[in-house]
Amino acid sequence: RGISYLVTELLEGETLHERLSGSPLLVREAVEIGVGIADELAAAHAKVIIHRDVKPANVFLVAGGLVKLLDFGLARMKEGNFSGKVTKDGMVLGTASYMPPEQAQAKRDKIDGRSDLWALGATMFHALAGRIVDCHLATMARLGGVGQAHREAVYAGRFGEAVPTPAGA
Repeated sequence: RGISYLVTELLEGETLHERLSGSPLLVREAVEIGVGIADELAAAHAKVIIHRDVKPANVFLVAGGLVKLLDFGLARMKEGNFSGKVTKDGMVLGTASYMPPEQAQAKRDKIDGRSDLWALGATMFHALAGRIVDCHLATMARLGGVGQAHREAVYAGRFGEAVPTPAGA
């Protein structure tokens, strides 16, 4: 029979959430971290695993520049031989500020790798702008609690001089 145990990697560094507690990142550092997160997601997606909770607290910045994606507790397999249901239909799991609309509205059949990329974008906006991407009204609209929400587009460049504003903004 033996003894069951869990082995985890010992990491030295800090989470992106901890790094952002002081100020937004410079563009170069944000790009390097964003590429690292994208690489981690690509590896998970290659194994048909959808993370479903990408956010600064789940991104670990290892001493020396390596980026690790943590906490696959909400992850699920999109296809393949996984048939068990871990979450109940209609249940919303994740962190609202980084959650894509399809996940916020509990549309399980619409959640895929692109959902993780949406959360990566929201995470990178936070890293560059020093604030979350959405205001309360927009979050409620995504969750279906408010009718058609109309709001002005928000560009990261408005929150920090180091962030370039898109052409035509």
